[in-house]
Amino acid sequence: VDDLRDVLAVGGDDGKLRIWAVSNDEGRFRCTLVNALSPGHTSSITDCSFSESRHLLATASKDGTCLVHSLSTGATICKVSTSCAMPLSQANNYREKTPSAKLLVRACKFVGDNGIISVQSRSRGDAYATKWSLVASDDQDGTLDVGLVATRRISRHPVSAVCLEGELIVHGNVEGMVGIASTTDLSSLGRHLQAHELPVTALAITPDMSSTPPRVLSVSADYKLVTTYLTSTTRVTMARFSVLFALIVFLLRNLLYTCAVRYGLWCE
Repeated sequence: VDDLRDVLAVGGDDGKLRIWAVSNDEGRFRCTLVNALSPGHTSSITDCSFSESRHLLATASKDGTCLVHSLSTGATICKVSTSCAMPLSQANNYREKTPSAKLLVRACKFVGDNGIISVQSRSRGDAYATKWSLVASDDQDGTLDVGLVATRRISRHPVSAVCLEGELIVHGNVEGMVGIASTTDLSSLGRHLQAHELPVTALAITPDMSSTPPRVLSVSADYKLVTTYLTSTTRVTMARFSVLFALIVFLLRNLLYTCAVRYGLWCE
């Protein structure tokens, strides 16, 4: 599900995309079905994302693809096959062990009008975030060409829930852990915290994006709602390293001074 002011897009388990017009009638929200599309997915739609210009809509699916649609014509103008984003060695090894396993795209998000971020994983193994570029096709038929910009592993376990908000990728995996990454360079921004005992099923970042660290709400198959504060790994690690280094220097200095005094090597 994704919303943009007065428009709501809903992707279903039947692979169909439904566009709703949302109105506020004296405090009552009303939704009117505008269009029901069959965008071309062969499995459930897991996520939707509007472009900033409101002209395009991207959908992610369990069939391993992201599709980009024109809201004015309803036509599919671009197909992103995320299988090429998996590292070749990892893809080959996994294919040999589990040849029938499918690549599931858990989330997608527009970056402006010229890029998309997708998050994908298989039923077992690592999960990856990938940035794609979108450029107008040379055929001048309104379609878009897609290019792979960067891909990076964000979890050692399959992701089961993703929240893409602003510059943050918050993801939960099947082991009940919650992590955070950057949409800028896809790097990890925080430690993976064990928030649940069973797979994470939904995530949300609190509206107050100015809070540091960001506060994340997670829901799991263990029937628990957990509030998590995700701290920056880099900052925490550097702070701990600085304190540890200062402590080691202090102890070594005192040790050398004690030895020098004891053996008469210290001169005032």
